[in-house]
Amino acid sequence: MFLATLGFIAGVSSGFLGIGGGLIIVPALTLMLGYPIKRAVGASLGTIVGVSLIGAATELLVKRSNIHWALAVIITAGSVVGARLAARLLVRLPEHTMRMLFAASLLIAAYRMLACLRPAAAAGLFTLANHPYAGYAVALPVGLLGGLTSTLFGLGGGIVTVPGLTLLFGDVSFHAARATSLVTMMPTSSFGARHHYRLGTLDLGLVKQMLPTAVLGALVGVFAVNHIAPGPCRAAFAVVLLAVAVRLLIPARRESRRETASVAPYASSNYGAKTSTP
Repeated sequence: MFLATLGFIAGVSSGFLGIGGGLIIVPALTLMLGYPIKRAVGASLGTIVGVSLIGAATELLVKRSNIHWALAVIITAGSVVGARLAARLLVRLPEHTMRMLFAASLLIAAYRMLACLRPAAAAGLFTLANHPYAGYAVALPVGLLGGLTSTLFGLGGGIVTVPGLTLLFGDVSFHAARATSLVTMMPTSSFGARHHYRLGTLDLGLVKQMLPTAVLGALVGVFAVNHIAPGPCRAAFAVVLLAVAVRLLIPARRESRRETASVAPYASSNYGAKTSTP
């Protein structure tokens, strides 16, 4: 029941905010059930593959004009490159480092979404319609960062794509960025899930228990968000990001203190042994 409920909440957040649901799944599995973060990321990506597919299909039925297909292609291309870079880093990063980087990425994304709430920031740096080639060039690194966060943290890239597009382009609304993010998450999360499967960190049992309700949640989220103004959606996005980041940093600090406390007596005893040796 817990995993089914978790899948539904992740699906709603995916369709509502365009974040893929990993923002809910990864912290819940690591903090509440004690799963290693890499295994939680693998399960998140496996679930996001189905959620993003259903979410994008629902968006096409509800309001297809929200999807910016040219931006979706550019961002997907950058995401594939970013996912490949992340695949090489994944086997080298320890659990504690991944947790800290994950929390930092959430804080950055929250700041960007809150910045979009200000009237001065709502206009964006420039408009995509007047500067299409410059816009596509800027969108490429957004996709690159999205691919990195997707494979490393199981987020589907939405925490980079959504605030990135709304902050950069004055003529790309929150709803357009959210819908475009859903489309780009399909290939990106598929690549990340495939890599985690090869590493043995994709738990298909977890995916099967979360996916049915996650798909249902994605349907609900897409239908609901298209009847709500962009401002409250951005605010909700930022609040969720901040809450999860803070919750992740607290246990990470405790773990580092426990490690320090456990090493200190050992180090002092070794020091005493060395000094007593003639």
